[in-house]
Amino acid sequence: MEEKELKYIIIIVSIVVSILGIIALFVLTSITNVRIPIEETYSFTYTRTHIQITRTITRKANYEVLSAIHYREGFYIEDKVIIRNLDTEGGVFTVRHYLYWGNDLFDVKDTSKYLKPMEIGIFIAEFDVGWKTDFYCEYEVFPPIIIEEITEEV
Repeated sequence: MEEKELKYIIIIVSIVVSILGIIALFVLTSITNVRIPIEETYSFTYTRTHIQITRTITRKANYEVLSAIHYREGFYIEDKVIIRNLDTEGGVFTVRHYLYWGNDLFDVKDTSKYLKPMEIGIFIAEFDVGWKTDFYCEYEVFPPIIIEEITEEV
């Protein structure tokens, strides 16, 4: 055999060995990916996420007027308004007393008082009218503003 032929045989044998090595490597990697059936157990924990929505409500306190009277004593007129706080919250109530002489507004006075829930308050305004006659009174109630935050889960 000649040297040239020997080189070709070595090259061919090398190529065949390389191909056999690649095939062997492919077979070995394929064997490692073989799945053997086993029994598997899964456990899930389900947690519901709660979304909370908070909204702010602004409202006037609930109340009732138990009586509203005015009377004259000498040079003075007294306007008395009795209120009960019906709300679950306390707050400052204001009564604005209007004194009219004939058809004209003569004087205005404000009286304020803190009332607890279900508490009764007496609001009195005195007006000096001198000798004048023909007076009458009106009033207006300004309850406190209650701010509530309501949280709801959805």
